[in-house]
Amino acid sequence: MFKRIMRVCAVVASLGAGPLWADDAALVVRNTVFDGLPNLSDPLSQRTVQNLLQREGFDTLQLGNATAPELMRGARRFKTMLTEDTDRVVVYLSGHTISALRNTWFMGANAGGPDLFSVTRQSISVNALLDMLADYPGRAVLVIAEHDSDLDLPDGLRSDLTHLAVPQGVTVIRTSPENGTRVLRMLLSSDYTLERMRSALPSTVKFSGFTPDSFTLSRTSTDIPPALSITALRDDAYFQLARDLGTADALQAYLDRYPSGRHSIEARDLIFEIEDTDRRYAENTERALNLTRAERRAVQENLTLLGYDTRGVDGVLGRGSRAAISDWQRRQGLEPHGYLDASQIVALQRQADRRRDEIADEEERDKAERDAEERRIWREAKRRDTVAAYRSYLETYPEGKFRDKAVQRLTELGGSLVTEDQIAEARKHEQRALNNPFVRILAEQRLASLGYRVGNIDGTFDKQTRAALKAFQKRNDIAQTGFVGSETLNALLP
Repeated sequence: MFKRIMRVCAVVASLGAGPLWADDAALVVRNTVFDGLPNLSDPLSQRTVQNLLQREGFDTLQLGNATAPELMRGARRFKTMLTEDTDRVVVYLSGHTISALRNTWFMGANAGGPDLFSVTRQSISVNALLDMLADYPGRAVLVIAEHDSDLDLPDGLRSDLTHLAVPQGVTVIRTSPENGTRVLRMLLSSDYTLERMRSALPSTVKFSGFTPDSFTLSRTSTDIPPALSITALRDDAYFQLARDLGTADALQAYLDRYPSGRHSIEARDLIFEIEDTDRRYAENTERALNLTRAERRAVQENLTLLGYDTRGVDGVLGRGSRAAISDWQRRQGLEPHGYLDASQIVALQRQADRRRDEIADEEERDKAERDAEERRIWREAKRRDTVAAYRSYLETYPEGKFRDKAVQRLTELGGSLVTEDQIAEARKHEQRALNNPFVRILAEQRLASLGYRVGNIDGTFDKQTRAALKAFQKRNDIAQTGFVGSETLNALLP
């Protein structure tokens, strides 16, 4: 649900009081959270990487859980950091790598179900990174942390790096994430050459490309950057306190103060771990309730009643329902992870029941107000006791409580339920629709065939014809205008 919460693209620069070596550059990418591939674990922390590289004077660009477009933008930015005078170049990749016959790709956090045709849109080319490193022969190292992940890949793709093509002059070290810290320490230490690294590291760590025994990236021990600045020390102290407190709020407070701080990536990692742990616990708690489909539908109905959009009431708690639950939890001051426990379901039900009672009360009040208004208008009609007053009541309440009494009194006063406007409209329609004597004769014949007395069938609508039309309209529940309006015409000549 929160798979992209940790996507970070941040430049980690040294905060020392003096200048750094501008001729050393490092790119560190750690992708551990993915949309459609298994998530990974990498014990190498941002702080460890930063301290190691800072001591050796590297300008460092770090990417965490970056999508394919973010990886490409990061690689382009890293390339701008490299010049003809660049001395040492290190690239560290930790995440899913996928290979084909001639190509290898490092997968972005947005990757999911790649095949030969879509893999390039979900990754960055390792071959392209190697080509970039090839411009610095004897001074460039690519470290790849290989994860044990059982990827279900289609034919033509594999998750091993056996056939990785390494350009001349580039050193490639393949290691496990657990040995990533040791590899970086040794690589940057003046005490280790490749020969000593091979002896000290497990046999699972593989070296390829430019691998002379005497190779080392370390500078002499005198080439150590100056002491950290006051700002960097305050950054470190604030982060240490937040980490010791161990809450998401404390870590977020650090990020609010130092959004691009020395420990911003690690802080986001920790927040994700805390929130993800809480979310998994909440998910398992709800699963243990074994809610039936009817109970899940009741949850959706209650949320909808309270004004939260579940995007349907079908008993399936999908993305829309989870978002609605999160919104409700947030409104209650609860952790908005989108999963319910028993107490929350009870609280939600009680709120919905109260709302139902409120709606019923509102409807009852509205009904009472409508009834009172109808009685007022009826009393006014009786007080005036005119055709217009009773007709006004009937137009407002055609099925009202006093309809029969109004009709009776209207008839007694010689009035009609039909208004002058209705008669005028029906007359106009008749003039347009029956302007041909032949059609008028058809209408008279139709009335006669139905048993109405129309007099002479000659196309002339006299009083007898009008009376027959009213009788026909009365039987068919049509306004008794005596004219052939649209509704009468449709009923008479279908």
